[in-house]
Amino acid sequence: MALKVPFYNAVFAKELRTRMRGWGSVILITLYMLVFGLIAGGFLIQQAGQTIGQASDVGVKLFSALSALQLVLILLVTPSTTAGAISGERQRQTWDLLLITRLSTPGIVWGKLASGIAFQILLMFAALPIFSLVFLFGGVSPGDIFHVYLVSVLTAVLIGSISMFISSVSRRISTAIIVANVVSLVLTLGLSLMELFLQGALKNNSGRVPPLSPLSQANPMIALLSALRGSTGQPLIGNLSWIHHSYLLFGTIPDWEAFSINAAVISIVMMALAIYFSRSRWSWLSRGPA
Repeated sequence: MALKVPFYNAVFAKELRTRMRGWGSVILITLYMLVFGLIAGGFLIQQAGQTIGQASDVGVKLFSALSALQLVLILLVTPSTTAGAISGERQRQTWDLLLITRLSTPGIVWGKLASGIAFQILLMFAALPIFSLVFLFGGVSPGDIFHVYLVSVLTAVLIGSISMFISSVSRRISTAIIVANVVSLVLTLGLSLMELFLQGALKNNSGRVPPLSPLSQANPMIALLSALRGSTGQPLIGNLSWIHHSYLLFGTIPDWEAFSINAAVISIVMMALAIYFSRSRWSWLSRGPA
């Protein structure tokens, strides 16, 4: 009797096999590992001839650089791999064929999303051995890597679910991908610039560092900077005293924890909306019926 996995269905299997077959995925994984390897090699060369204290600083900088690079790649690649999932089927006029199968609409949408972010997660864990090089330098604990990877995975899920919703209300792949990339850019760079502006304005008026706005709790960049503070609460890079805790409900928690909770809630809502609009025959981002 075959073992049944809850998230595994025919759509997930077909999409994942299609993505993994051929030389495209192999080349992408190779380039991904090559970039991370070059960065790690540069820091290893920089470490030569330094003292133990200086080596610890090199390890922290290496960890911060790899974490930031990983997050940027997630923000750039995830919309392209998930935004065309449903709109592509509609553009090829094969969406109705999927709907008349024995698979449910939630199963189809979930299979599309899971296959879209599975490759991103594969890339993240492929780079995990390079991340482990930071232990040769010191200054970074296993908990720090866990926090960064948790933020990275939830960022991929968040961007992927938003892209799936955009794909469900569009019938053209190009439109869905462009809108998804714009939303990803606004969610990260746009909210970060807005937060810096608010911090500067409020600090000039009060003379002290104000707490972050509620919008920062959905910003992957703020969450990453919070995770980079280290398990001891001390900032790993620069003076990040203004990135520490967020107000959530009746207490304060670290910003990366607030982002994790909000990312999970937003992803569930976006997936529910994607399932609802997938059943509709009207495309809001392209005039006319789907």
